[in-house]
Parts: sequence; C-alpha cells; structure tokens
Amino acid sequence: MKYEEVYLHDYGSPKEARQQMRNYFQFYNHHRFHQALDYRPPASVYFALKAQEQGRLRTGCQEMCP
Repeated sequence: MKYEEVYLHDYGSPKEARQQMRNYFQFYNHHRFHQALDYRPPASVYFALKAQEQGRLRTGCQEMCP
C-alpha cells in the first residue's frame, strides 16, 4: 500500500488520507489482479470459496466431496 498509494500522494488532511486509503483498499480487493491468485482479485477468490463452502454445507458434504 505504501508504494502504490501513500508515497505517491500528498494528502491535504488526515480525513483525505483515510478516504483515499478506503478507495485503494476497495480497488485492491475487488479490482486489482494478483499473480498469486491466478490473476484474480482477492474478493472474487474469497467469495468463490465461501460459496463453495456453503454449497458443501447445504449438501451435507464436509470433507472430500467432488
């Protein structure tokens, strides 16, 4: 975050800095592609795994279901 957001901007106030950081976190988690996640944003990976987990719970499959 420091190299992609904080060091690149001269914030006028702490309030502005907080708002810009909130915007950056939104971008980072929902729009920025991550090489370690097969070029997907973290939120899409997280919610896909969460949906998969919910599907297992609904079907009664807890461990090694296909």
